[in-house]
Amino acid sequence: MLRDFFKLTNADISSPLPFNGEIARYDGKGLFIAFGLLYLLTSPIYGETLLPALVIKAKKINNASFSNSSSSAANFETQQQTTLTDALKNTPGVHLVQQGGVGKMAQLFVRGANPEHVIIWIDGVQACDPSSPNGAFDFGQLEAESLEKITVLKGPHTASYGSGAVGGVVQLTTKKGTGENHATLVGEAGSHKSYRQNLSFQGEKPSVDFYIQGGHRQIDTPSSVPPANRTLNRQYHPDPYDSQNFTSHCGLKTLQNWRLSLHNRHQRSRSRYANPFDPNPSSQDVTIYDLHSLTAETTDKNRTWQPKIHIGYLQSQRIYGQDQPPFSPRNFFKGKALSFQGHNRLHLNENHNLDVGIDHRQQSYQALIPGITHQEAQSHESSFFVGHNTIPHERVQVDLGGRGHHHRQFKSHATYRAAVTYNHFETNTDLYVAYGTVLHNPSLFQIFDPSSGNHALRPEKGYGWEVGLQQALGRSIRIGTLFFQTRLKDLIAGQQLTPTLYRYNNINRSRTQGVESFVEWEIVSDLKVSMNHVYTSAKDLSTKETLVNRPLHKVSANLQWQMTSDCDGGLGVSYDGKQVNRPRFGTTPRVYTTGPILLRATLNYKPNRPILGYGHQEFFVRVENVLNRHYQQPAGYLQPGVSFYAGFRASV
Repeated sequence: MLRDFFKLTNADISSPLPFNGEIARYDGKGLFIAFGLLYLLTSPIYGETLLPALVIKAKKINNASFSNSSSSAANFETQQQTTLTDALKNTPGVHLVQQGGVGKMAQLFVRGANPEHVIIWIDGVQACDPSSPNGAFDFGQLEAESLEKITVLKGPHTASYGSGAVGGVVQLTTKKGTGENHATLVGEAGSHKSYRQNLSFQGEKPSVDFYIQGGHRQIDTPSSVPPANRTLNRQYHPDPYDSQNFTSHCGLKTLQNWRLSLHNRHQRSRSRYANPFDPNPSSQDVTIYDLHSLTAETTDKNRTWQPKIHIGYLQSQRIYGQDQPPFSPRNFFKGKALSFQGHNRLHLNENHNLDVGIDHRQQSYQALIPGITHQEAQSHESSFFVGHNTIPHERVQVDLGGRGHHHRQFKSHATYRAAVTYNHFETNTDLYVAYGTVLHNPSLFQIFDPSSGNHALRPEKGYGWEVGLQQALGRSIRIGTLFFQTRLKDLIAGQQLTPTLYRYNNINRSRTQGVESFVEWEIVSDLKVSMNHVYTSAKDLSTKETLVNRPLHKVSANLQWQMTSDCDGGLGVSYDGKQVNRPRFGTTPRVYTTGPILLRATLNYKPNRPILGYGHQEFFVRVENVLNRHYQQPAGYLQPGVSFYAGFRASV
């Protein structure tokens, strides 16, 4: 599995390299400085003494729709998107690569950027795994049942969200308890012996709210090994996947107008598969992911200052090995991260908002490969940011931001971003332009790994820009297009220096550019159609080669039809054009593939009256890969054929 990970992320595995570096240590100073600055940032003196009482009016201009894509829990239910990968795979400008079916490792390429150039935030806490070789997040494990909203911010956002936000940012928000106390049960069964169950409880009182959810999924995912490459009997059998998840969100409102929110998320999954590189072909991966966070936020009665504090703790464990350890030892990887964010928004007047804050993150990882290495490493980074949102004219909105970065291993850097939106009200035309500098620090693995790490690595740096236009055609049609480009230097990549020496180095420069276009048409109030097309050109400027796993063209369309007051249906179509892959099998370093046309259909029945006489019941049916296309994406990973699912949702 680890070998497959490196192939997917433009790297390789070779012989060990002697390790002669030192392990970074925590000094604890960062948190003391952070808390000191936070006191100044959130002090009521700045909000209630220096600033006059103001009435804040709604903004006339909103630039969120240009480079941002959002989806809510209602959309997840209507389109039957049960996993995070389902919700993300057809987002414009996003390409998701998964090593097989449900539960397999999945990584996100946003606007042609590498997976490590996309950071994920869950409930205000950065959730990237410190033990991951390239620092990227595995999107293949999380369920969508507990999510209230998913937001994808595309483009250079390092100044706003910290190092690593080169291609974009994914924000996940957990559901909040609402309404009277009630319970919801979800059950689903389908192809490949698939079973899914979720049970949640939620409620809301004037000062307290809660949401608690637990779920289980089991599926015999078809083997991802293509028939032509199956050399073992085990490879003809399914790859069982089993996962359990738990999520909670509890909120408390104090008499001092503070809201405290406690979030907990636990995910444990096990995937079995056939390993052709080991004498015992039956292997398994166990992944355990825990994320805990505490948020405190408030505002004064005039809403002139809005401080927010996040404290988060993350722990991930990955165990790769055999079902029977005597055949082969198990490899163990563990990552930990402690993070702190202190943010404050100051409403200077109705046309000016000032954002200031500090972020601090300490992270560590352990790697234990019996007979090869036992490695531990730690590091931390801090940053301070300032942002200004202003409306200098009723047609114009300007967003400015800057961030200073400090990392224990590298010298300090600064990044900035500027965005301008212009609205021509007479023709319903919106124009948008943005420019920003970006920064990405090497992962702990790339620095400290004894066989391939390099203490002399430098952060990746660069810039990106985008220009967009949106136009409303009457009341029912809206079209838009956006041009983007990102350039990076000091790109980190693995380099085979000698037949026995492999090491990470700053050796490459890259350029990704393209065009995003969309059409939204509300044919009638009950029938809506949307279509988007993305053209992406991603080049390694050092070698002049096309970067892997970036389709040149990507097209998707979706139709939603409210057939009756209690029944709706949906139809989705997607197509991935020509792209370069690193094949899983064989000696060819690069192959070209083209994805098929995929069709997806959903049907939801929500009776107006409860069938059982009380509560609320819903029923749904879904068909994936309707045309039963057999394809590999990426090369060497066979994707499942046509699949049928049916289930229910009952609330009491």
